Amino acid sequence: MLRTILSALVLTSTVLVSAHGQQAPAARPELGILGGYGRNSHVASFRKLGDIPSCCPSFDGGSGNGFYLGAFGTLPLDDRWKLHLRLTYAGEGGRQSDDERTVVADLRDSARVVEALFRHDLDATLSSIGLEPMIGWRAIGGLDLFVGGRLAYVTTSSVHQTETMIEPADYGAYLGSDRVWVDVSKDIPGASTLRATIAVGARYVLPLNTRGTTFLAPEIFYHHALTGVADGVSWKAHQLRFGLALGWSPISEPPAPPPPPPDTVPPPPPVRPFLGGDIEAHGIEDDGRLIDDVTLRIEEIVATDLRPLLNYIFFDEGSSTLPARYRNLDPSSVQSFREEQLYAQGTLETYYHILNIVGRRMRDNPAATLTLTGCTSETGRDAGTALALARAKTVRAYFIDVCGIDTSRIRIQQRLLPEHPTRASDPADIPLAHEENRRVEITSSDSRILRPVFTTDTLRTSTPQQVRFDLTSVASAGLATWKVEARQDGRTLYSMHGRDTLPTFVTWDVTSDRTAIPRSESAVDYQLTLEDRAGSVLMPPAKQIGVQQMTIRKKRIERIADKEIDRFSLILFDFNDAAIKGANAAIIDLIAQRIRPASTVTVSGFTDNIGSDMYNLELSRRRANETARVLKLQGADVRSLGEQSPYDVHLPEGRAYSRTVTVVVETPIE
Repeated sequence: MLRTILSALVLTSTVLVSAHGQQAPAARPELGILGGYGRNSHVASFRKLGDIPSCCPSFDGGSGNGFYLGAFGTLPLDDRWKLHLRLTYAGEGGRQSDDERTVVADLRDSARVVEALFRHDLDATLSSIGLEPMIGWRAIGGLDLFVGGRLAYVTTSSVHQTETMIEPADYGAYLGSDRVWVDVSKDIPGASTLRATIAVGARYVLPLNTRGTTFLAPEIFYHHALTGVADGVSWKAHQLRFGLALGWSPISEPPAPPPPPPDTVPPPPPVRPFLGGDIEAHGIEDDGRLIDDVTLRIEEIVATDLRPLLNYIFFDEGSSTLPARYRNLDPSSVQSFREEQLYAQGTLETYYHILNIVGRRMRDNPAATLTLTGCTSETGRDAGTALALARAKTVRAYFIDVCGIDTSRIRIQQRLLPEHPTRASDPADIPLAHEENRRVEITSSDSRILRPVFTTDTLRTSTPQQVRFDLTSVASAGLATWKVEARQDGRTLYSMHGRDTLPTFVTWDVTSDRTAIPRSESAVDYQLTLEDRAGSVLMPPAKQIGVQQMTIRKKRIERIADKEIDRFSLILFDFNDAAIKGANAAIIDLIAQRIRPASTVTVSGFTDNIGSDMYNLELSRRRANETARVLKLQGADVRSLGEQSPYDVHLPEGRAYSRTVTVVVETPIE
């Protein structure tokens, strides 16, 4: 039914547009009256109304004729859109009829029955007064399309119901002198007092004078009932309207133009702020030399990787809700979780599975126990033992409810600051220290629970390993933001951004994120984006870095020398510490076992971004030298990289993972 109505609306609109080509008046307020014929469609499914006697199997709907009258007003929003309001009286009555075949006793012979036909008629008289708010859209010429609704008060709701014997015609009077079994006229039992409909429609405005101040508009509207006719029965009355609207659209005379200003010398045009910049890529050799025409050589190598497992869960300020970056699984997924699934993941992505990793290891080691220590930054709204305890309970709930660990194996405790808190002397770094102290610390009676994640996988390396982007900018209005981005085949491999001051260069460690290493031999596009304080944006044309791929299969076919790589990250150093102790000593023993006479060893020290650049560079040097000394390395490549961390130092876990030393052992395959 609705599809037929919409088709009628479209056909009527097309005929009106074709039949009248005169330009419709410009969008102006409107007032007017309207009226027309209403074709009513009753959709029902009930067998009786209230206490009215009825033998009808089911009243399934019917139809009727009605009319509508009213007034309208329109307020334009712009040249096409308008608000439209109507106040209408509408007759929505209709007739439903159902024929029932049955048998009745033969009055001439009570021992036999005869077939009979009864007709059940229900004539409903319905009317209402309502408001119709709508939104209108000028589609083309004078064609307006409307959508809205109607909320009405029911003024009349009565029914005349009869049941009449039709056949057999020669049977005579049924039960006396009258063939009518039921004849009832009354108000509809349980009649609704309010009616609500949704309405769609169209009209075509035909101006009646040259200025378009009066107009005639043929229209068609369909009202689809949302509310029923009566409570307790399925009965709705829809209406299709065909009518005319007579309207008045006044013209507002424009105000007189202001007098011309006195002749003055025009001010000079404003000087447009200048914004310029450029970016240039250079490869960084292992000895620090720069390569001007850089091409990335991506090589597949069988590699062993040892990644430390940070035993902290960080929380937002004043919150005990687990942040969304931690990977929450459902109980069924936790049961099938294996660490082998993390082979292709980076260090931080592996860390975000810490709850699932610890839960898996606890199930594999049923004698192990956990201690969860909740901490706060003890500042502002992030303070108090209640918040620290709530954080510990959040982590415990995940282990119990999701991982299925027995409550007796988990002990929780709380304290204000952590036992070894992060502290900052520079006021600008104090908020970063507070972020790191908002945490839950996980410790275990079994060292296997928090051991590093040890994986063997195909590693993809890059030569050169790092690309330096040299940056320049000139912004006379002052620089607001900057962004450096490298993409391959539409995929972002590297992105760095900042505010106010553009650094002279940024460094892309190509292999720091395994998922962001170039995958094909398509060129890598890199680009600089600048925005000044005046709102101007500059994006110089993108430049390219060449890419070559050397797979294991290609090396075997072409008999190219190959090697194995073992990469170890020491368990994270405490804040401002370079001493090797605890779990790091066991990792040192493992590294020593992997070093062969032909191996090449690279030791790189890193720090977070808390503190001065010079101090952090010295701290990373101390960490790297101490590691090389304990390993008794002679001629190893020892590097102090300071704050050049491969991790996101905007996150507390990224800064924690930056306090590390990596040891890379490359051994030729004979």
